[in-house]
Amino acid sequence: IKLKYIVIMASKAYNVLFIVAMLLFSSCSVFRGLTLDGPSGPDIYEYQKLERDTIFKGNNPLHFPLAASHRCIDRSMHITHKKAGNAEEMRIDSLVEQWFGKDGQLLIIHNDSIVYDQWTEPFYPRKNATIFSVSKSLTGLLCGIAVDEGYIKSVDDYVTDYIPELAQYNATFKKLRIVHLLNMQAGFDFYEDYELTLKGLFKIFKITQLQYGHDFTRLFRHIKFKSQPGEKYEYNSLTTALLSWIIERATGKTYANYMSEKVWKPLGMERDAWVTIDSRKHHNTQGFGGIATNVYDLAKIGRLYLNGGTWNRKQIVSKEWIDKSLEKTTENKGYHYCWYHQYRDNNADNSSFYAFGVGHQFIYINQKKNVIIARIGNNYNWMGWEMSFFDSLCDKLF
Repeated sequence: IKLKYIVIMASKAYNVLFIVAMLLFSSCSVFRGLTLDGPSGPDIYEYQKLERDTIFKGNNPLHFPLAASHRCIDRSMHITHKKAGNAEEMRIDSLVEQWFGKDGQLLIIHNDSIVYDQWTEPFYPRKNATIFSVSKSLTGLLCGIAVDEGYIKSVDDYVTDYIPELAQYNATFKKLRIVHLLNMQAGFDFYEDYELTLKGLFKIFKITQLQYGHDFTRLFRHIKFKSQPGEKYEYNSLTTALLSWIIERATGKTYANYMSEKVWKPLGMERDAWVTIDSRKHHNTQGFGGIATNVYDLAKIGRLYLNGGTWNRKQIVSKEWIDKSLEKTTENKGYHYCWYHQYRDNNADNSSFYAFGVGHQFIYINQKKNVIIARIGNNYNWMGWEMSFFDSLCDKLF
């Protein structure tokens, strides 16, 4: 009986020590986050504060030409804006500034030409900025290229085929497939919560470890599953962090080098980009939200998807991957292969697709109208109906 009591007490002591250790480890990440970004969290210049890799451009940049004047959208044009059930007429430049505030840029491409380009200071054209979760869509693209090249045999492969040590941490990893990562169906017990309150303190530990920790792979040693893989959709960045890790493990290349070789150079990007890493020592890439680029190069990702994965008659990623990514569905909250499907009025002809990141970073693609809209900037008042507005704007103007 005494031995049993000693074992129980030792076990409890171990659990207490483990919890204390985790709190200390997590609190370091919280402290680092507060030191770097304050209680308001990261902004579009986050890449300047963290360790980062360079995604190099090639020697032959492509520049979108400006459309003929009669095809450009007049900034003074008045459009009907509906808000809270009321309709009002507003100039489009005033509306854009009201939506997105200062320090940003909005670009509209139609038929491969610039028809609208508005920025507000201190932002300026071709300035790089962190695109946050739009990075997830680029990671999805990189995964597609890795599948095409055979580094990843199939999206139905288990994650433990590429990172076998995960099975030692939690047996449920043996059920987790790559497609579950692409569709946000991992089932992780992880909250995408950035609120600095006592109530949310334990939740925020995990997200700060992911964003500010020096080795985010340590999270996977202790992560729990609150649902079985593939069971349901629940958005969280840890899922794409694992996908980034798998891409690097499968290809044997850094995320930045693979992105440079397969995307940035072939697409004629105008500027080098950056992607943040957790530390120089561990060098795990934050493919869930760490890419920093500009609207013109971001629009080229949209053009690649708009053209079925081809670029100047070269297949960058298979059409099958593009079709799968942009598959029309009302399930999974429209999220598929790291892209969102905008389904309006149950009419497939009016459907569009977009990549979205906190602070109004996005790539919007309208296949029917051959339109790409890219936006970067500092504004965190997401109103939820901008994409539907762009659908209506495209229907009206093009």
